[in-house]
Amino acid sequence: MERVSSKEKMAITACLVVVILMLSTRVYSFAFEQASLSDLLGTIGASLIFLGLALTPKLFFTPVKQVFSKSYIVPALISQRLHQVLVLSGCFLSVASLFSRMLH
Repeated sequence: MERVSSKEKMAITACLVVVILMLSTRVYSFAFEQASLSDLLGTIGASLIFLGLALTPKLFFTPVKQVFSKSYIVPALISQRLHQVLVLSGCFLSVASLFSRMLH
């Protein structure tokens, strides 16, 4: 793992703050205000995606042209496989929540 610069630490911190705020407000509304389970699952999905972003801080400071090139590999702070599982799980939960809302 490479050194993490101060601007990358700020990106990590910002993403983690967003995750904590999203989860805490949704869990509170689910527990005390009778929010739906699909809302909670959607928030968990979005939180997993933001957590995945927090674990790839170099992505924020890479030129867009390089990010969308075929040879670009996302430099994650954890293993690539675990990072993919984390982000894809977040996408799956978000889409499942969306379909659940459409059905009700």
